[in-house]
Amino acid sequence: MHNSPKPTGPRAHAKPACAVMLMLLALSSTGCATRLVPPSECPVNPTAPALTESLPSETYSISAQRDMEAWRKRLGDTPATSKR
Repeated sequence: MHNSPKPTGPRAHAKPACAVMLMLLALSSTGCATRLVPPSECPVNPTAPALTESLPSETYSISAQRDMEAWRKRLGDTPATSKR
């Protein structure tokens, strides 16, 4: 009978190591699997908060326009600086 030489080196252990890693992966993935249990009671949205603040006496656009006019007036009253 002719005996073939046994492989040596890193390739000799590659197939068994690969098989062991594949088995460990399969076992660990089943350990992480969980059953999805539906909740017995679904959460309910909270009620909307009550409007406690009164409405402003003037609208935002009127207030903004007044503020911009005051800003323009202040800019116009500022003396211009000269470049030196």
